[in-house]
Amino acid sequence: MTRNDPAAIKVDALSYAYGANRILSDVSFTCTPGSIVAVLGPNGSGKTTLLRALFGWLKPAHRTVFIEGKDILSFTRPEAARRIAHVAQSADAESAFTVRETVLMGRAPHLRFLERESRTDREKAEAALRLTDIVSLADRDIGTLSGGEWKRVMLAQALAQDAEILLLDEPTAHLDLAHQEDILRLLRKMRDEKGITIVIVLHDLNSASLFSERIILLSKGAVTADGTPELVLTPRTIKEVYGVNVTVIPHPQSGKPCILPTG
Repeated sequence: MTRNDPAAIKVDALSYAYGANRILSDVSFTCTPGSIVAVLGPNGSGKTTLLRALFGWLKPAHRTVFIEGKDILSFTRPEAARRIAHVAQSADAESAFTVRETVLMGRAPHLRFLERESRTDREKAEAALRLTDIVSLADRDIGTLSGGEWKRVMLAQALAQDAEILLLDEPTAHLDLAHQEDILRLLRKMRDEKGITIVIVLHDLNSASLFSERIILLSKGAVTADGTPELVLTPRTIKEVYGVNVTVIPHPQSGKPCILPTG
């Protein structure tokens, strides 16, 4: 299977448990190349566990997660990292490094042991700095960055990795409204310019509605709804999963569902 095949990601009846605690139950879906898919659900619904399974960090039953037609568990760690970039909800900033050095670390999966970065590696890092609009920060110590700036550096590092799939766990967490929108616009720009397939865990329903083309809604480890924002984000479904009453109206500009709390 190649980048042009119908499914960049295929999940087939994925289940996973920590001891006797079942986290995921028969989760199935596919992601087409270049799509933006949001994963929603209450706390404890299995969102982060799903991302870890997609990245190959977990060991569910064989032949349940496929990346470009290949079982994720058959990849070596460098092979997986060359195809899939993962941005965690939080990461420690080692202040001994500059922004440019941190972004260049994204090239590590393409290097042999003790091999130094080539001109091509440096060019890809510089291109990632430009695409994420952080060239002006390149020589800054990363320990001096704001939360929004640090999130951009992490996205630039993932972009330099040159992976075809980007997995993100709540990249807008702890950011104000302006920086949340900034990060989501940047992700769409990365998709549009690089053709990256994006799977993103979000808590904010309105952000998922406006940003994604498709939503996978988890509840108690199972897929409750899967489809466009219009199909998934209905008052009935939100009440069923989150236990709250809402009003859903079309966004005045995009027409996407806009979720309002009911007083």
